[in-house]
Amino acid sequence: MVNPTEMEVSDWSQRWDDRKIGFHLSEANSILVKSFEQVKGSTVFVPLCGKTLDMLWLAQQGCTVIGVEAVGKAIEEFFEENGIGHTVESINGGVKCYKANELKISIFQCDLFASTPELFKTQFDLIWDRGSFVAINLDMRPRYVSLIRGLMAPTGKWLLVTVEYDETRYGGPPHAVSARDMCTHFGNHFAVTKIHSEDAYETRMKTWNLESMSENAFIITAL
Repeated sequence: MVNPTEMEVSDWSQRWDDRKIGFHLSEANSILVKSFEQVKGSTVFVPLCGKTLDMLWLAQQGCTVIGVEAVGKAIEEFFEENGIGHTVESINGGVKCYKANELKISIFQCDLFASTPELFKTQFDLIWDRGSFVAINLDMRPRYVSLIRGLMAPTGKWLLVTVEYDETRYGGPPHAVSARDMCTHFGNHFAVTKIHSEDAYETRMKTWNLESMSENAFIITAL
């Protein structure tokens, strides 16, 4: 049995320094693009956003986008690589807010669990979670679900992408999310609809001792 890998902010920062960012995509995520009509809203939260181009795509659809990322290099690269003029403001508790000048994109550099409606001055119609739930340490999952529920507007939707694989062979991240995990964390307070499942295995995953991986997507709403 392989023990789950626990990561701290310093570990993720080192991955950015070492360019070990295979999770970053060179275009907007296809699940988001294909599913957007089912989940679209005016305000979108992207937890642990990195420099994902999903934020740019969402803004181009007319959304107000707020991301949270602890690694400053990732935020700076998002604005620089996309040629987006922006301002940087230091606010309470050491939080930095990077705000695009002409697009409705703001990225807060802070601890994920500092995220509150009060900090962002809004709740969200959509939570776009492609790389957050699968990245956090397993013992943080109950706290994380509670955090996201508090950020969702009453009619908000959580579009969650997960992966499944043999957890006896690899400890993550990304961490596997089984059907049992979904029931444990979402069964009592949410309605969950599975909208996508496909083979997501890549050759590089051989170095993780994996022979298969599937990717799933769910639309989650609060009961």
